Amino acid sequence: MSYSKLEELMAYQHAVELNVAAYPVISRIRDRDIRSQMIRCMFSIPSNIAEGAGRYSDAEFAKFLTYASGSCKELHTQLQLSVKLGLTREEIASPIITMCDRQSALLYGLIRALRR
Repeated sequence: MSYSKLEELMAYQHAVELNVAAYPVISRIRDRDIRSQMIRCMFSIPSNIAEGAGRYSDAEFAKFLTYASGSCKELHTQLQLSVKLGLTREEIASPIITMCDRQSALLYGLIRALRR
């Protein structure tokens, strides 16, 4: 499965949208270490999709998509913990968590397609 134009890939498009939506929420978290970790994993989602799309085999692409998926789950968990720790409010984090769930589903579908 080859992608000549990364921006046409729905999983990549959504990952970029996730970053745009999540950044303002995450940047308001006062704990610098948690904020920094969340930003790193947030940025790694579209970055790993892009790196995988630039590889020359479906197996390598799928491997990088699994990295993106792991980062997405990490962001999801960190947002949930941030709510429980009082670092952000649930009504602020909830839409981003929902976007993480959608991103995970897109990545899972693409990984399955590549492994067929």
